[in-house]
Amino acid sequence: MKKLSLKSRNFGGFVQLPVEFIDSYLAEAGGTALKVYLYLVRCLQDPAVALSLNDMADLFDVTPNKVLQALLYWQQLGLLQVSFDDGEATGITLLPLPERKHAASAKALPEDPPAVPDTPAKPAPVEGVIDQDELMADDGFTSLLQLAEFYLKKPLSAAMRDAMAYAYTALGRREDMTEYLLEYCISRDHANPHYLRSVAAAWAKEGYATLDELREANQARNSVVYGVLSALGIRNRAPVKSETEFIERWTSDFDLPVVLEAANRTMARLHSPDFNYVNKILERWKESGVTCLADIEKLDSGPKKAAPGPRKKANSFQNFDQRDVNYDELIRKFSNPDED
Repeated sequence: MKKLSLKSRNFGGFVQLPVEFIDSYLAEAGGTALKVYLYLVRCLQDPAVALSLNDMADLFDVTPNKVLQALLYWQQLGLLQVSFDDGEATGITLLPLPERKHAASAKALPEDPPAVPDTPAKPAPVEGVIDQDELMADDGFTSLLQLAEFYLKKPLSAAMRDAMAYAYTALGRREDMTEYLLEYCISRDHANPHYLRSVAAAWAKEGYATLDELREANQARNSVVYGVLSALGIRNRAPVKSETEFIERWTSDFDLPVVLEAANRTMARLHSPDFNYVNKILERWKESGVTCLADIEKLDSGPKKAAPGPRKKANSFQNFDQRDVNYDELIRKFSNPDED
């Protein structure tokens, strides 16, 4: 067989790679480990290149855990050192290649060893990352990945596949519930890994046993939110995050009829939706010990009190930006129409 000649017409940028690395490490290194090491060498030439577990995971289409395992592989061989802070990788130092006798240990290592026995402290695994090797043998999970690609009309990123694996595991490997989760996120235009994980974690914490139970809970939650929006004249659109947070706080302190009454009074007074005005009404009712509609009737029929001055004490409804409107004065005025 003839030998191959090798020439180059590439005069672009180059990185230096020790010959010893090619001779002693290249043959034994797994694909992901080799990509990660070469990328680190390249990043030394340009500090502006993004360097994080997530960035490298997206670049090589693997999970962040795979990237971490690749780094630990090279650390065990003595080619680099990974520093950790509270179990999270915070720095990487490329080291001079060790003597050749140390390279022989590479043959005894798997492509991506899970841990480093001789490190001072074993780093914690990347939070929320699920090893997909075992899940890929699960027909239910692989079907969900295919369904997600169909819904999203594009191949799944490594981060999205990792989020799907997390959700599938968190929901007890229930294919129907994970599919419902995917549809739920897409219907709200939040088909991203972070939102998928957050919702899956919340549902898992609430401990729904069946899909029907989960559907009923979501329908009840939606009926409350959309009921308040409707009372405020907001229809044909989904609530924004701040509106949902307002409503969830209100309904945690009051029954829904009380919240709807505050919304109805806001529309009657202002003729436009104003969440801060509703919030102020409910604050006053809470201070007066209102728990039901009957309490509101008693409060309305009792002696009128002058609106109190501004208070500095924080309460559960003051975590949102407030408009520069004197709601106490507005409420006092509309509660006493005979005043000038």
